[in-house]
Amino acid sequence: PESRAPRCPADCSLGSVEREILGIERERDVPGFEVPDIYLEYLRRGWSARLPLVWAHNLQDVRSLAGLFARLNRILLERGAPKRTDLTALGGYLAERGHSRGLELLVRAFEEGDAAAGRLLGRHYKRLGRWQEAVQVWRLMLERGPSLHAAVELAKYCEHRQKNPAQALAWVQRIEGWNLPLEARTRLELAARRARLLGRLARRAGQSR
Repeated sequence: PESRAPRCPADCSLGSVEREILGIERERDVPGFEVPDIYLEYLRRGWSARLPLVWAHNLQDVRSLAGLFARLNRILLERGAPKRTDLTALGGYLAERGHSRGLELLVRAFEEGDAAAGRLLGRHYKRLGRWQEAVQVWRLMLERGPSLHAAVELAKYCEHRQKNPAQALAWVQRIEGWNLPLEARTRLELAARRARLLGRLARRAGQSR
């Protein structure tokens, strides 16, 4: 499909982007490096027959940049981003490709109150093994109100990273206390997690006798 992420061009010149991403081949185009000389020649001698080529060149530059923006926006929308190219969408896109700038944009969006940015930020910190930063994000999300995502992540963290089934169970019980309108699958997953944690606590209690 047209909006599928294209392969990277050989270089970052607009000409390469046009050919390899936008599928544009310019005809009768003046090379960009010649434009300053043509303009200086116009200032010295007046009208030049090559001036219309410069105007066409600049107009195509603007059109190509607009097309590139639209293409990037469609890619971001396919990934479930909001219906505009914003900090969260762009940050998630860059972070997915390993760019540190992506995390910076997600942090900024999260600080501005975007819960979606918090979910993405926590996921990327978790993937990078930056657990304390991930935990901090999840706790901040919970300070803003009930967050199923954050509470589940903290329950997983307590169970698997801290080996603390009692604290993990406390997070599950906290979710259940919110009485959120959860999907059937989510309820089953929470019930299975609660049963597993209760089982672990019972086995620990039996071993300590």
